Amino acid sequence: MSNQIETPVHHRSHRILWLAATLALLLSAVSLILSSLVLYDRAVNKSAEAQTFDLGKQIESYLMANPSVIITAVNQLEANLKEEEVKEKQDLLVSRKEEIFASPADPVGGNPEGNA
Repeated sequence: MSNQIETPVHHRSHRILWLAATLALLLSAVSLILSSLVLYDRAVNKSAEAQTFDLGKQIESYLMANPSVIITAVNQLEANLKEEEVKEKQDLLVSRKEEIFASPADPVGGNPEGNA
């Protein structure tokens, strides 16, 4: 049996050791949780990348099996562009109607001040 007397200093050092051990354990737990979150995030991102890659492969396979889809899409694009061009030309004609059909430089046949 030991005859050591616990002094307030001795008691305080035990308490500091206990707090240090608790803090170390808490920091270890936080570190473990953060590491788990990082690993989980990486796994989710890799899964998303794999799904994106798989989707790309599926699209490629579909297009290779059905190349007429590409031709249909190109034809539709050309039709859309042509439609836009026609609309732009019509809008231009409407906006410049006065310049085109009522120009002061147009020739006048007959007496411009006569009664018809």
